[in-house]
Amino acid sequence: IICLILLYHFPYITGNIFRIESTAVSARVSMPSYIQEFAKWWQENGKTDKILLLPKLNDNWLFEQYKWNYMSLFPITGNFGSRGIIENSAILSGNELGLVNNLYDAINTSDYEKADHLLSILGIRYFLVRRDFYYNYPDQITDNPEKVEKNLIKNPHIEYVKEFGKWVVYKYNEDKPLFYPCGIPLSYL
Repeated sequence: IICLILLYHFPYITGNIFRIESTAVSARVSMPSYIQEFAKWWQENGKTDKILLLPKLNDNWLFEQYKWNYMSLFPITGNFGSRGIIENSAILSGNELGLVNNLYDAINTSDYEKADHLLSILGIRYFLVRRDFYYNYPDQITDNPEKVEKNLIKNPHIEYVKEFGKWVVYKYNEDKPLFYPCGIPLSYL
């Protein structure tokens, strides 16, 4: 009986219940140390600020997927209780998701005026470019992090802050008022 019980529970013992599919993609992996380094830095430096994660998640599935075989609907940085992290995830309302997706599009198309307005509306001061993001995973393709980073650093208000392994932090240095006398164009919303 003990042998049958062990045989029945063998997938639990080996960890194969964490496999999302037959490939190596899993929700149970060894996390690179730079993620913990970033989380520690962000908890110390981002107490009142917000950071946008780049590239955006795939529009259909909204998975976080990394080249080191991690895939999940839950943001990896959420494991550290990090605050102020913005991403086009399923927890956003429809209006919030629309604003964040418009910001991603503005960065990808180098529309800096639109990006500046949206950054001011959303209160985002930092960007985290995740170079290890698995952007070309089959059926979940999203933006190439290298191209997104090139478009981001073309903005004259963006400056390099710090690098954590394959993650790079940039800061937006333009102070804009929260309220505009002439309003925000409706096309941004």
